[in-house]
Amino acid sequence: NHGPPLLHRNPFRTLKLEEERGRERVITEEEFVALLGACTGDGQRDLLRTMRLTAARPEDVRRLTWAMVKWDTHCWVIQRHKTKGTRKDKKPRVVPMVEEVE
Repeated sequence: NHGPPLLHRNPFRTLKLEEERGRERVITEEEFVALLGACTGDGQRDLLRTMRLTAARPEDVRRLTWAMVKWDTHCWVIQRHKTKGTRKDKKPRVVPMVEEVE
């Protein structure tokens, strides 16, 4: 016996779901602006802009250190990354930095 139900009706029943195609969906400009508006500080806004303007994965940004930033070539060189174990060449991941990210 699990006790009485916590919800008496499904609150998601009338929710309209977005069409999804696996990992192909990209956040819309309207959604991005709403996220920026909900930020409580410049650091959060900088993080969102960085994620929007680079090909970096969230894990790449989370592990980023100053030693990985290559100012002369305008990129990040990430030695430990998601696909390192499956790549034949074992090369680091290189993420270009656009001017706004720099």
